[in-house]
Amino acid sequence: PALLGMTTARDIPPSIRLVPEPEREAGLRDRLAAFGAPPYIGVTWRAGTRARQHLLYKATPKERVAVALMPVEARIIALQHRPEDGEVAEFARMLGRDVPDLTALVGPPKD
Repeated sequence: PALLGMTTARDIPPSIRLVPEPEREAGLRDRLAAFGAPPYIGVTWRAGTRARQHLLYKATPKERVAVALMPVEARIIALQHRPEDGEVAEFARMLGRDVPDLTALVGPPKD
């Protein structure tokens, strides 16, 4: 906003509201319900573009994420973009419980 000369809150336009398609939203609600009762926590341990590590890449060791989430009473759901083969299963073993895999919803499949 500052680059565009918007210096007060009233100068800034409202956020764009993204409304999901009702049938897709219902399908995802059904899918989550099949995993068990809420709450649900979606997790990733890596984000960004590896080729641009110094600019847009962040990662946390899966082990640390798993240890942090062990005492949490919630359904932990994998949302990792383009996980490596076996990575979600490895994370589930570290966590010590089943981790539903919804990584296919996050983006295109691996090349």
